[in-house]
Amino acid sequence: MVNSLPSKYRRLTTKDGSPTLEFTVDGVVENMHNFHGAFAETDYIYGEAMRRAIQAGLKKLRVLSVGLGIAYNEILVSSFLLKAQSQNARSEPSDSFEQTTAARATDSQIELLQSFEIDSYLKQSFLTWLVDEELTALGSTYDDVLKLYAEHTGENASEIKSQLGLWLEQGKFALADKFSIETNCPEPFHVLFYDPFSNKTNPDFWTEQALERFLQKWAADDCIISTYAATGALKRAFKNQGFQLVKRAGFGGKRQSFMGLRGQLSEPENPAI
Repeated sequence: MVNSLPSKYRRLTTKDGSPTLEFTVDGVVENMHNFHGAFAETDYIYGEAMRRAIQAGLKKLRVLSVGLGIAYNEILVSSFLLKAQSQNARSEPSDSFEQTTAARATDSQIELLQSFEIDSYLKQSFLTWLVDEELTALGSTYDDVLKLYAEHTGENASEIKSQLGLWLEQGKFALADKFSIETNCPEPFHVLFYDPFSNKTNPDFWTEQALERFLQKWAADDCIISTYAATGALKRAFKNQGFQLVKRAGFGGKRQSFMGLRGQLSEPENPAI
């Protein structure tokens, strides 16, 4: 029997047909994604970061996702790496997706995909769906996200999901509870999806001091960080920690979004701003 969603959550369909959740915390109502398109926003903000990491030729990738939500980023990582591995069998890219992932980087493998989720319901729902132990009210939502990434990459949906499950068994995918900048970090990460809820809901994650501490602790020397936000605090933190600031057009009506590049993932021809 499939239980209904907790009352604080409501599934919505965004304008590109992809799902998101509306949630209410302490009387504040917020959507997990931009209503112009949850899938399109994820691919634009975080897909670009993953593409660049694969292109850079890093063979052992450590990826940090701050905020599981409904697992867009986790399914993205699995599908993109499957696609990169598939390119080993082809001499030339055959479609637009492959043209954005350099053939020389197809040896990229996951060393660790680390995700955090403070909401125990969201965390347990995804793990339940991933190992097929029983049905969950969010099962069809995960299935829809999986289908979107399978269509986007041309990879088999079952293989994308199975790879995540295998990573979980091997200790290459870890899903922890509440994220804190001071959480123990034995080894820093190459790819940072900085996706906590907004400053309105989580102000402590968006101060300049917190952002600098986050980068000092969690970012590897060769690193890319991407986020939907664009603030003065982000700009200063990136600069102070040696990241190139890449200003991108915002998604779905937002003015801008920021990406930071450092080390092997930087662009020498574009000086830091």
